[in-house]
Amino acid sequence: MLLSDYFKIDTLHQKLFYLKLDKLKIIQSKASRTSSFLVSLSKKLYGPAQISLNYIKSWCIEKSIIQNDPDECFVANFYIKDDDADPLFRLFVTTKNLMKNCLNSNHVCADAAYNLIWQDYPILMVGTTDKQCAFHPFGIALCINEKTNDFEFMFKSVQLAVEQLYNINYCPIIFVADASGTITNGCPLINNFIDYFTNEWHMSNKGWFVGFAIGYPSSNNALQATNGTITSLYTFRECLPVGEFLSVLETDIIRRLSRERIFDDSITSQNPKAFTNAPSINLSL
Repeated sequence: MLLSDYFKIDTLHQKLFYLKLDKLKIIQSKASRTSSFLVSLSKKLYGPAQISLNYIKSWCIEKSIIQNDPDECFVANFYIKDDDADPLFRLFVTTKNLMKNCLNSNHVCADAAYNLIWQDYPILMVGTTDKQCAFHPFGIALCINEKTNDFEFMFKSVQLAVEQLYNINYCPIIFVADASGTITNGCPLINNFIDYFTNEWHMSNKGWFVGFAIGYPSSNNALQATNGTITSLYTFRECLPVGEFLSVLETDIIRRLSRERIFDDSITSQNPKAFTNAPSINLSL
């Protein structure tokens, strides 16, 4: 087996690559040669590290076609602004299998994750939770920023995908997210604490307590756990360039999240992540 085969099976992380060679009792080469080999192979497998907006646009157009495979990644929506003064891109990827999760719920969870992309762009995750509080993603958005317009784009993309696939209007009634917009300029003075608390947690962010929406989650813990899995399992806590991350997002992250929810898959059917519509604990007296 060639070194490139081990690289495909494992990871592009140099230290983990060395651990694999050590277990197989393969003599290691100099670090500089190994690093050069991994860089060139990474470019061959995943494309160039440095890409342009035209590259992203072409990639989105190519992946916009919805395939018959329910676990095949496709771009449900994208926006490219090729402006030298203020360049911008947004894209939302999903699968037909992941979009089925929209049909089982009327609430959405959303959050952002960093430290995945070398350029420090955030990925925005959106999905829902079942009655066991397990998170089920709809898809992932890749944007330059984490602003209101970016989240609006992601939610609109979900609605467009549901309408395209199922010809229905998806309008969730509960939105679960972190309380963004909390105090950013230091702690308030003690004398102003009551005013601060009333404004932040009684007027602005009223959904912080468990009884706000009975039967719906009061936190984003399930979504954040999924973000942690993506960070540790698919990128090995190493920031990837955008071009490389797009390839990992398509072939590894989205496809894996989709296949985990198929019961008749020969590989993942032993541990499917079913959507639970009823809690396992019966609260009736």
